[in-house]
Amino acid sequence: MRLIVFLFSSLLFSSSSYAFILKGTVYGENNKGLAYTNIYVKGTSNGTSANSQGRYQLDLPAGDYEIVFQHLGYKQQIENVSVSANVELNVVLTLLEFQIRDVVINASEDQAIAVIQKAIEKRKYFLSVVESYSCDAYVKGLQRITEAPDRILGRRINRSGTLTGPNNSGVLYLSESQSRLYYMKPNKFREVVYSSKVSGAASGFTFNSAQNFYFNFYERSISIPFIAQRPFISPLSETAFFYYNYRMLGAYQEGDRLINKILVTPKRKNDPCFNGVLSIVEDNWNIHSLELYLTKRNGIQYIDTLKVTQYFIPIKNDIWLPSQQRYDANGGILGVKGDGYYLGIFKNYIVNDIIAMEPTVAKKDTLSPVKKSKKTLAKREKKVEKEIFSAEVLKVEQGANKRTEQYWDSIRPVPLTELEVGDYKLKDSIQVIRDSKEFKDSSDRRANVPGVLSILTGYTFRRQNQKISITVPSPLTWNNYNTVEGYNLHINLTIRKEFNSQRSLSFEPFFRYGFANRQFNSKLAIVYKNSQKNSEYFTLSGGRYISQFNDLQPQQELDNTEQSLLLGFNFMKIYQQYFLKFDYTRELFNGLDGNFSLLYARRQPLENMSHYTFFSKNKLKYSANGVDLPDLIGQEGNIPPNNIFRLDIQLHLTFGRKYITRPDSRFRIDNSKYPELYLTWRKAIPIKGFSDQNFDMLEIQMRGEIPMKLLGTTHYQLGGGGFPNTRSITYADYHHFYGNFITYGKTDLLGFYLIRYYRHSTSKYFTEAHIEHHFGGFFFNKIPGIRTLKLGEVVGFHFLYSPTRGAYYQLDAGIDNIFKIMRVDFVAGWGQTVHNIGGRVAFLLNVLN
Repeated sequence: MRLIVFLFSSLLFSSSSYAFILKGTVYGENNKGLAYTNIYVKGTSNGTSANSQGRYQLDLPAGDYEIVFQHLGYKQQIENVSVSANVELNVVLTLLEFQIRDVVINASEDQAIAVIQKAIEKRKYFLSVVESYSCDAYVKGLQRITEAPDRILGRRINRSGTLTGPNNSGVLYLSESQSRLYYMKPNKFREVVYSSKVSGAASGFTFNSAQNFYFNFYERSISIPFIAQRPFISPLSETAFFYYNYRMLGAYQEGDRLINKILVTPKRKNDPCFNGVLSIVEDNWNIHSLELYLTKRNGIQYIDTLKVTQYFIPIKNDIWLPSQQRYDANGGILGVKGDGYYLGIFKNYIVNDIIAMEPTVAKKDTLSPVKKSKKTLAKREKKVEKEIFSAEVLKVEQGANKRTEQYWDSIRPVPLTELEVGDYKLKDSIQVIRDSKEFKDSSDRRANVPGVLSILTGYTFRRQNQKISITVPSPLTWNNYNTVEGYNLHINLTIRKEFNSQRSLSFEPFFRYGFANRQFNSKLAIVYKNSQKNSEYFTLSGGRYISQFNDLQPQQELDNTEQSLLLGFNFMKIYQQYFLKFDYTRELFNGLDGNFSLLYARRQPLENMSHYTFFSKNKLKYSANGVDLPDLIGQEGNIPPNNIFRLDIQLHLTFGRKYITRPDSRFRIDNSKYPELYLTWRKAIPIKGFSDQNFDMLEIQMRGEIPMKLLGTTHYQLGGGGFPNTRSITYADYHHFYGNFITYGKTDLLGFYLIRYYRHSTSKYFTEAHIEHHFGGFFFNKIPGIRTLKLGEVVGFHFLYSPTRGAYYQLDAGIDNIFKIMRVDFVAGWGQTVHNIGGRVAFLLNVLN
């Protein structure tokens, strides 16, 4: 149970064949261990960090070295060390003594202003000077609970027994990993993880991914997904003086360099800005180190505070790159308090030498680069670039999680703390017990006893040893209402058998009974997952069941129940069908997913059998269950009985899609800057005596998003299509459009909120456009009191055209992120046959569905 939502990754480290260990403790004032001191070999990028107790270790071959110790607020210290065996070196750092800068440019303004101006002027240079690099990296992440109640909503917090500290405190997650990291500007990354260790999960792999949380303060803004709707302004942005105040804390000498230590504070405390200390190197004007904070005032969610610490070291000439990065966070929810961190150590940089970045290619390159023409070198660089930077942005090598304790003890650059050592020992021993058949059987017996909360959450019966589970949804979802069935009882089960991480088999029986029409319906779906890596699924379903006219089932039954019983609307139009359907879904290759389906159905129309509402003593005249185009066809009707044999093919293209590869799985990263395309062909095949429908439908949809930095993000979906062949088609096979008022689990772009679901349906051509812009609190953040609610502003435009009803336009303005789960919109719509204003409520979470 991970209650600390802490989504940060850092850069990782690889092993080397060093012979000896330099270790010791770094002390600060009062002889206390100085946590997370940056330590490196002068003139190289080989370094490490002290742990939270000030202890450090560094692997070195025999030789003489100058070891640099640096910590924010302390004077840099260089120690000469001769290594011919293991060496212990304890160091005491002294507090910085600041000196007065000799040059005063303008006595009326703080000296920090001139320094920051120089740094901003060189911002673009430092962004461009590093064309590429690779480095070894090591990351350690820890998340823990510091305090928690015994129970939340009746469920015991410490069911696993791993929270052994006072007040249910303990480590939730502890992981270490090593990798080789590759970078090429402007934003290409690749990581190869070759060592991975997760406490309590011997077969587990780390999820750390440096490129997703690469905090580069030379950029204008810093985006932090999930915990913030908008990016944060860098203190070195061209617009920084509009947002920040700067104050010189002092300058100090570090060798032959003068370092300016500057206090950074937002001009307005609620702006999306950082607080803290930024150190700039005189004359070169690069970042030396920083310690910057974000709090809830600055716009973060789910956590209370985020601290970013970075140390830079000179690599060559005026290029400085990070040697250490650390992200710390803390927060709380429902009485549970916690904190966590990720620490990254980087070394062995190769900078601006793309050929040398890939050893396997470099070995084939027998000629010296000096002897090669520029054209030949350019070809070689392109070849190496293509081999390194592909759609695979992170790869975990086979056996990465099989490293021994002796291996980790020999290469780990940051010594474990007592807490971390204890957590590994506890959870590794618990894992042995948990993997036993006896423990799993005992655990199943306890977990399989239904609790009171099962009424809300549903119930799952499991057999871990057999990898079998049976899931029943919440009883609160079993009963709904519609005008055809009246009150209806519907129950579904999911019976799942897992064979391995790639393959599983599910049986999903559905049963429903309508008390008004006294009809029993049932169907069965069998789903076989053949490959997780390729998202390959086979689905066979069939039976007699109820279906909405729109195959996408746009209106949830709970929505319809509320609208019918409370408002007297029966927007959901349904029919009954005997059917058999086969579906095949697979990733054909990276960026292209395909779905193929065959459907045979014998359809029957259904009529209203109930007219009940809560607020009407007399029977209400609902609209008929059928064709909902009364003003166009003269009267309400219904579909005729019909048979259909239909082929559906859909292709989903995601340009520039990236993915993460593990030995047992693959995960797609659908955050491409390019739009996605959906191509659909639907063909009803006429067969005498078997299928009487004959039509073709073609559709194309394009959707994507456009980041607008501090102004938020624009989301769009554009598309259209038509029916080149309509020799025989029923209303159920028309193209239908979304319309919704109260929605559970959906806040997408498809809704025309003020039109009925089937009033614009067409069997001709159509086009639609949906554009929404999410400001992410840009305006609300400036209103005292309101800003604390972390609300977001949304505006949208929607357009629809079909020959059935002509053009329809819709404007909406709303507020999202209400209590983190709700969105409310004010909507105005107009067209040839409709002019309405109204509202819409959407819920992001729904525990009942």
